[in-house]
Amino acid sequence: MVDESVSELNNILEQIERSTVQMREDGRPDVTTFNKLNDTLKEKFYTQLSTAIAFSHIMVNTQSVHVRTQAALGLKKVVQQNWQSEQSLAVKDQVKAKLLELLIQVPDRKLKEYVAEAISIIAAQECGAGKWPEFMNQIGSMAQSSDPVQREMAMFTLNEMFTDPMLFIKEMEAQEDLAPLVPHVLEAAAQALSDPDNERTRAIAVQIIGAIVRRAESGDAALKSAYEAVLPATLAEVQRTVQGGDVALSSKVLDSLTSILCLSTSSFDAHFTSALEFLVKVAAEPHFDRAIRNNAFFTLMKLPECCKSKLLKLNLVEPIIKKILPVCAEQSSEDGQEDEEDDDDMSLDNLKPSTSALDLINTYAVELPPKHIFLPLMEAIHPWMTNQDPNSWRWRKACMEVIQRLTEGTMEKMRKYFKEVLEMIVAGLRDSNRIVRKSACDALALIAQYLDEETRAEHKQIMPILFDLLGDVESEALSAMESVFDALTDKEAVTYMTHSMDILTQILQRTSENSVKTSALKVLCSLVTATRAEFVQYTDSTMQLLQGFIHVDPKTPAEIMVVSNAALDCITGICEAVGAENFKPYAPTVLELAMKTVQLGDEEADARKSAFSLFAVLASLYPDEITPYLETIVKEIIKAGSSSDWEDHTSADVALDNDEDDDDDWGEEFLRARMRIAAEKEFAIEVLSDLFAVLEIKFLPYVESSFEMIKSLAYHAEEIVRAAAASGMFNFLRIAYDVSQNQKSQKPKDSKETEFFNEKGWTQGLPVSYDVDGTIKTMTKVVMDQALDVLGEEDDAMVAEKYFDDFGVTCNKIGPLLVADEKQLKLITDYVLATIESRATWQKSIDEDRNETVPAKKPNPDDLKELTEAESKLLQSAIHLLSYLAECLGENFKSIAPMVVEPLMKYYRTTEEPADKGVVLGCLGEMFAAIGKYAVPYIEVCHPEAIAALSSKADSLPSQAVYAVGVMASLYDLSSHYPTILAGLSPLFHVDYENTIDNACGAASRLILSRPDLVPIDEVLDVMLSKLPLKNDYLENAPVLECLCKLLAAKHEYAIKSVPRIIEIFVYYLQHKDEITRSSYRLIIQTLGVISGTGQPEIRKIIQEQVPAEQQQVIMTELASATTGGSSSH
Repeated sequence: MVDESVSELNNILEQIERSTVQMREDGRPDVTTFNKLNDTLKEKFYTQLSTAIAFSHIMVNTQSVHVRTQAALGLKKVVQQNWQSEQSLAVKDQVKAKLLELLIQVPDRKLKEYVAEAISIIAAQECGAGKWPEFMNQIGSMAQSSDPVQREMAMFTLNEMFTDPMLFIKEMEAQEDLAPLVPHVLEAAAQALSDPDNERTRAIAVQIIGAIVRRAESGDAALKSAYEAVLPATLAEVQRTVQGGDVALSSKVLDSLTSILCLSTSSFDAHFTSALEFLVKVAAEPHFDRAIRNNAFFTLMKLPECCKSKLLKLNLVEPIIKKILPVCAEQSSEDGQEDEEDDDDMSLDNLKPSTSALDLINTYAVELPPKHIFLPLMEAIHPWMTNQDPNSWRWRKACMEVIQRLTEGTMEKMRKYFKEVLEMIVAGLRDSNRIVRKSACDALALIAQYLDEETRAEHKQIMPILFDLLGDVESEALSAMESVFDALTDKEAVTYMTHSMDILTQILQRTSENSVKTSALKVLCSLVTATRAEFVQYTDSTMQLLQGFIHVDPKTPAEIMVVSNAALDCITGICEAVGAENFKPYAPTVLELAMKTVQLGDEEADARKSAFSLFAVLASLYPDEITPYLETIVKEIIKAGSSSDWEDHTSADVALDNDEDDDDDWGEEFLRARMRIAAEKEFAIEVLSDLFAVLEIKFLPYVESSFEMIKSLAYHAEEIVRAAAASGMFNFLRIAYDVSQNQKSQKPKDSKETEFFNEKGWTQGLPVSYDVDGTIKTMTKVVMDQALDVLGEEDDAMVAEKYFDDFGVTCNKIGPLLVADEKQLKLITDYVLATIESRATWQKSIDEDRNETVPAKKPNPDDLKELTEAESKLLQSAIHLLSYLAECLGENFKSIAPMVVEPLMKYYRTTEEPADKGVVLGCLGEMFAAIGKYAVPYIEVCHPEAIAALSSKADSLPSQAVYAVGVMASLYDLSSHYPTILAGLSPLFHVDYENTIDNACGAASRLILSRPDLVPIDEVLDVMLSKLPLKNDYLENAPVLECLCKLLAAKHEYAIKSVPRIIEIFVYYLQHKDEITRSSYRLIIQTLGVISGTGQPEIRKIIQEQVPAEQQQVIMTELASATTGGSSSH
């Protein structure tokens, strides 16, 4: 019977071999044959452990290398799939004995490795429980063998037990059961480090030690002592292997070195520093093999994740980046000429070390506190730009590339030094070397995206240079121009419109390069978006030009489709910019074009995305005309969002003897496909939200199916999809709420009725006291249940930040309904509090997990918290959410305040960044304003820090501090601090930041309202009136107007003298009701009514004599409207 099984199995494997050869000759697989053979293997051989004997027999007796390999792989699969389910101990014993025999018997190293992998699957489950003593006996004998290959296989098998990721995931409990074996395995690995003949054995020993260090429990003192004792020899072997030059072995030991470097014991610090110095040396020195250098770089890149605290504690970040920095300018071409080659080939053999060095800078900038990265690097690279030696162009190019890599992670720090950074980039744009000019354009394009306001302020310097570069480094200059246009206001962009259109039209008409066409079309799209209605004059000529680039034939080459998609995006921009009336002549043709593009199929995902965007804009302009197409479009969008996450592979589940390079290519292709699918899902969510927002009632038939699709993606494996799903769910809830409220009020979407600032459709506090449709209540519960469930499992900070942001925005839109459920409110509060205290699951790094295994050091309240910009952004989102909750809940927030005030103040005292401190003070001010008299105990504790922050030299901190102090003064007696407060307040009226001036006006008003006797009102009012009306923070208009009205009512002498100016301010706000609240409007009307009536004749006289007639007419009109019950007063 066994012979028959062997014969049948051998026949199948030989057929697979023949099919494989035929496939390689023909260039395509015979899927039918593969599937048939695969089904037979699955049915007859992969389901029973006993078939392992047949696979073993073929491994030893067949002549074909390919068949022996397939048999070995099949053997491993059989063991993997059937070991736990097999009930017969006799069969298991037979298989175990056979495998140990094969490990010595088969001659080929690769086959031995497959056998060892099968053995390790069994050993991981049975050795810890003492069920397979023969295993350790044989492995021990092999480890002591005189045969180098046997010693190697002993180590290889042990290594598989501890490092195979699938074993570790699937057999977690079994891995824990292996703990008793660890000391013996560590001893064997330590001995193998001194293997005299086989460097592979020594390298595998390093891997085993790395795995043990990674998994070891630090509570085991003996084990800890044992692996610490072997670490010097381990590190020495790492160095010896790397210096030996074997790329594959170097990769393995460097990967293990990462685990060893993450060792959290302080006794390892000396070894840590020396190991790090060696890594930096390997990465930095050109005589090492390129692949080994890249491996060293990758190991260095992993360190912030697993040992960030140690890097910072030992002050190693700056030395690392400064030693690595020269690699960024390293010559990489053989002939020494200008090389412009791209790193399309990302394999370790071909990736340029200069690219790896730049990637390391980017990683450190993102994952480490910016103060350790930004200034040290800026100081180091600044001299590079001053060296204008023609032969030093690589250094100047590297300078531009370093700036690019710094931008993402150190944006806020770069903002403070923007002029210095821009000075270097401008020098790069004007450099004598073309490659430097190209890199400078790339750097400018990136900082314009991240620092748009700062870039906008310098557009007059930047744009003429870019225009000059269009005849030189065309594609790169166009990319930079696109980003700059995105940053400009319409008035600024219009000044470049004529010149830009002339140049862009010429480029699009003359160039044959598709990449240049695409870049030019993207600039055109940005120009259209920036200039908006002013672009109308170019609509006809541009539409004629663009339609020549559009292709809807599925056979169109990929590079042509990229141009077509860019042209379609331009049409979308024009449609949105010029408006319904001006675009009407083109709408039918464009709509037909969009529908044809949607029908292209899944393989043209980018084209479909462009069509979906165009359709959403057309829907906003022509909702009635679009409705007939809506069902088809929504169906296609939902299909895109619901598509499978994995590519469908029809080829058989048969392990072909592929080349490792092919595996690498497949892995890269798989990763690209996975990200493409994720991006498509993200976009589908955004477009559905856009369609619901613009179509409202017309979209209601599709809300349920769209919402269900979005909900289904909340647990997706990719972070960008989960984040998009968070926004999508809350977007749908907010839009549905708006639709419901508009239906109740029967207010048309385009109603011209005046809306006051901060006009809420809800009432503060719980229980909910405003009318809400039952459907909205149900939808709110569904969204909140799912959102909180997702957060309970979330481990990504970006996704958590997105939820905090959406919680806050939705809370502001629909009010306390969002948190009406007491349990849900507690959960949200717990998540926010955990984030502020840096103990949330999405804040845990490998570094922190490792440090949990050592006795915890009691935190020092004076220790400063060093945060990356991403960490800071997450905390700011969490704190902003508290502000939203306070505004929603009002006095109900008094039950939450005791839980959050102390952690907020602790964070305030330990964080370094003024912006983070400012967010805390702003939040405290809003919380105290919400809970009123209940804030007194907290103000007593918090006010010293807030008052001290008034004199901070930072830009953002005094602005938030003055707001908080003003609120505190309105609720608590700060009279003894008025001199200090007024001294800190005075300079804030004269800064360059409008928000700070607005908050200073609000604070001054609150101080006057609270204790007018302690404020030099004449001086304060004089400067405050010169700063009105407020420019940005309209919330502060409420205390300002209340202060002015009360001073007039009290007939304050200086207020009476200032009546013409005060009336001018009142008239401004009567004409800009969207900047004041309804209550402020009523207060102004009430005050003017008193003045116009029998009261305050002296003020009335001043108005009649000194206030311009047109202002008097505005007052009379508004008073008449308010008296007759005009809509604006209700």
